[in-house]
Amino acid sequence: MVPDSGIVVADNAPVAHGETVMSKKAKAKTGPREEAGKKSRSMDASEAVVRLTVGRTGLASLLFAVLRPKDARAAAVNTNALRLTHGSRYTKIPLGDIVAAKVKTGRHWCGIRFRHAAGEAFVSGLSRDDARAFAEALVTARVHWWRRALAARIATLRSVHDRLVQFANPPEYMTRSVFRELRRDAEKAADQFAGRWPNTLSNAPEIRPLRTILDFLKDADRLRTKANGAFVANELTRLREFFDRIEARPLTDEQRRAVVVDEDRNLVVAAAGSGKTSVIVAKAGWLLHRGYRRPSELLLLAFAKDARNEMEVRVRERLGDEAAAGMTVRTFHSLGMAIIGEAEGRRPALAKAAEDEKALIDLLKSIVAGLAAERKFWGFLLEWFQSQFAPYRSEHDFRSQGEYWDYVRRHEIRSLKGEKVKSYEECEIANFLYLNGVPYEYERVYEHDTATPEKGPYQPDFYLPAAGIYIEHFGLNASGDTAPHIPREKYLDSMEWKLRTHAAHGTILIETFSHEHAAGRLIENLAAKLRDSGVTLSPIPPAEVFAVLERQGKIDPFMRLLATFLKH
Repeated sequence: MVPDSGIVVADNAPVAHGETVMSKKAKAKTGPREEAGKKSRSMDASEAVVRLTVGRTGLASLLFAVLRPKDARAAAVNTNALRLTHGSRYTKIPLGDIVAAKVKTGRHWCGIRFRHAAGEAFVSGLSRDDARAFAEALVTARVHWWRRALAARIATLRSVHDRLVQFANPPEYMTRSVFRELRRDAEKAADQFAGRWPNTLSNAPEIRPLRTILDFLKDADRLRTKANGAFVANELTRLREFFDRIEARPLTDEQRRAVVVDEDRNLVVAAAGSGKTSVIVAKAGWLLHRGYRRPSELLLLAFAKDARNEMEVRVRERLGDEAAAGMTVRTFHSLGMAIIGEAEGRRPALAKAAEDEKALIDLLKSIVAGLAAERKFWGFLLEWFQSQFAPYRSEHDFRSQGEYWDYVRRHEIRSLKGEKVKSYEECEIANFLYLNGVPYEYERVYEHDTATPEKGPYQPDFYLPAAGIYIEHFGLNASGDTAPHIPREKYLDSMEWKLRTHAAHGTILIETFSHEHAAGRLIENLAAKLRDSGVTLSPIPPAEVFAVLERQGKIDPFMRLLATFLKH
């Protein structure tokens, strides 16, 4: 067995060019041999690279095959790689991947532990002289490999290194596209150097750029963030006077940062009147002042003509006539027309719908009517009119009955059949029944007389005359609580009375709850309950629904909403 103690063969061990490095004992044993594990040494004097093979011999071959079966039994080094022999299997490790080699000494035999980019390897059962000679030869081979590899890439390494040095004092903001290119070049320059260079080369001029590149690749994103932070801070200091005078009033700190953060694409989110136009003018001025762009390379856009005219005046006043003459200031509309005119050779006439609100509404109405035959689109449209007819608020959101009724009156919760209902959720149920061809009556008096001197007749929420089924919607949340403005005990007593009444008279009752709507399953659950009770759902034709919606005046508001989205 090989103990863990040992000696490290230094990377700077002296090696004479043109001869093999080995111990005196190893030199005495040189000569041709045929058995596996015997040594052969050669030297290509023109490259000054050692080639050496060592392996187990004699008793070591048998002993270590049993005691250390996972270890290599022989090792060979040439100009490019270390090769380890495991029985009939070979492992090849590029010299550039090797980090270190350490000789482990034992009483009778030695071994060498190799650390490399993919892990560790071990060759055991060697003589002391063979182990030292091989480790020294490996050092020499690695040194020559690194010198050759670095020499072949020195121009690329120095090019990337020079760009990285600028991180200390960045001359400009590093955009994501430039950073991606730099990181790609750095990875390409360093991709052959997976291991660690020999210590003898640590201060070599060729190693310095490689060390900088490898350090950069360890934490590239953080270094980019740090470099851009330094650029922004320096730029704000350098151009303080520029930002003080570029507009009528000095720009705020946020506006200045919006100007000098020069990413490939920049999004500035700001409220109306907060100075977006000032930022656009200052950005253009900064790009020209720093020489990043010429006036002819800048395009400034606004939505409306008035904003475009104001921007053009500001550019001329702040940046001068020459810059304003070379710059393009347009509305999005005029830019589009100009591009079409240049590409097609003529500008098109505008459709009436582009300039006439009523023409746009009529056009949208005809498009929607035509699309109604498409099942998927019609499903979306029905969902809108069935469930999105008003901004939904649960009864549980209101603290008082007055607040709730203000909401109901303000949004006039009216079903597709035209009746006024008492809650958003009841309206959703009514619309579902109507759209699926299920005749219903809203709050019809119960078929059995329940009136008393103290209480009027019972009026369930919905009655389905064709099926003889009642539907009651209960405003309870998942915890069984009522809305804050509704007395819980009184409501639960009323609910219990309704259930007892239906049970006593043998009438069919389907119950729905507010917590089903909160969970997004109100209509889904109702449909399942209706099917279980034998009710067939027969969706009415789209043309009939469309006609009803138009009669109720629901189509035009929807079209105006679509037009607003299109214009935005």
